Amino acid sequence: MALLPCRSRGCDYKTTTGNGLSRHRKQCNHYKLELAAGHAQKALIQQNTLLRILRARESALTRMDCDEPDAIPQVPLAAVAPPSSPAPPLPLANPEGRPKRKRRLPPRYVQDMTPEAPAPIPPVEISVTRRVILIVRDTIRTGANKFGLWREYPHRPSVDPDQFVPATNLRSAETQTPTSTAASEPRARYWPFANMSIYLMMDWMHTGSSMKSVGEVDKLSQSVLSHPEFKLEDISGFSARTQNKIYDASDKPDAEKSGDQDRPDAMLGDGWIESTVDITIPLGLKHHSETEAGLEA
Repeated sequence: MALLPCRSRGCDYKTTTGNGLSRHRKQCNHYKLELAAGHAQKALIQQNTLLRILRARESALTRMDCDEPDAIPQVPLAAVAPPSSPAPPLPLANPEGRPKRKRRLPPRYVQDMTPEAPAPIPPVEISVTRRVILIVRDTIRTGANKFGLWREYPHRPSVDPDQFVPATNLRSAETQTPTSTAASEPRARYWPFANMSIYLMMDWMHTGSSMKSVGEVDKLSQSVLSHPEFKLEDISGFSARTQNKIYDASDKPDAEKSGDQDRPDAMLGDGWIESTVDITIPLGLKHHSETEAGLEA
């Protein structure tokens, strides 16, 4: 079976398992010392690489400043972090007296980094003056006419717009001016009705009590005034109050017996015949027959 050595200078430990080798390296001082030296050397190489990049960038910016004296001021570089504490020096010889070999990292860990290009110059902001346009208006408003209309001009006019407009252009063509003869004719008293009778009927309807309706007025005209038996001379001195009294007195029983037919009480009665009627009234006692009840009239 192959043996796995510790592979650190000054340690001859060998084992057959990987777990045993891992446990040994955790406790081996020789292995820990070489591991720390390797980490320190790697950090030193990375730091030197960073310093070379910064120096190259600084030299490039310096050349730009020499070539372009009117360029923007140089931006100071960030402060470079101070190098870490140096690693402890490696021993010159191993415990056996043999000289120690110098260990180097593989090439993939020490590749030089390409220096970055300088930052682009920010564009210079050009301030543009705002353009202000001032508009001056000399507004004029005329007074209102009798129709409540007026004119408003954005500038003072040089002439009156209505000065050369004839009056014929200010009216509609369809409008006809009434003749002077029609305006001078006086209207009739019963205007706008056809005659005075219709005017009196409508005047009676629209005055006085508000209980009169259009239908009642039509009924008065068609059923009363236009009736063939209606005579105007019969209502000479007519009084509705007096006729109502005559109508109320017609219910009296002696109205038909009166000889004077012209008096209000001489009107005919209501047609009823008055006479005496006998009725039986129970006395409140219980009897076997109606004859024994002793009803009284």
